[in-house]
Amino acid sequence: MSRFTRRFGHRAAFVWLISAAWIVMGLIVAAGDFPPQDHLFHTYLPVPLRAMLWIIPAVLAATVARSSHEWMAFPLLGLPAAQRLVSFWVGALYSSTPDHPPWIAWDLLGRGFVYLVILLLMWLVATWPNPIEISTDYGDEDEGEEDAE
Repeated sequence: MSRFTRRFGHRAAFVWLISAAWIVMGLIVAAGDFPPQDHLFHTYLPVPLRAMLWIIPAVLAATVARSSHEWMAFPLLGLPAAQRLVSFWVGALYSSTPDHPPWIAWDLLGRGFVYLVILLLMWLVATWPNPIEISTDYGDEDEGEEDAE
């Protein structure tokens, strides 16, 4: 992994890892038969659209991960997580009425909190500095230094 991050940088490695996870999440959504849940607006969207909300930002983020537009990868990866965060927290607010059991609101708040932690982690990684010079050398680091002098 160190050779990979030395070549592409820490942020690009993180973007590709999260992109792969988001693509898998999109495939799970596409393959699953999840019925709409009360108070969660993201479950009322058509399944292909729900899957594409995960897959398209992941593919775009992975594409720009090592370009001059690397900064765009983090907001792209944040879109699906932010959509779920808002859906769970709006659902928690909506289900906190007296005619619903209180545990539903706490459950939805907790699930939304998971996506908040994911978003905060992505924000933290977006602030990491990449190495000043990204190496493209695959061999031993000491080779070639004698030739340069």
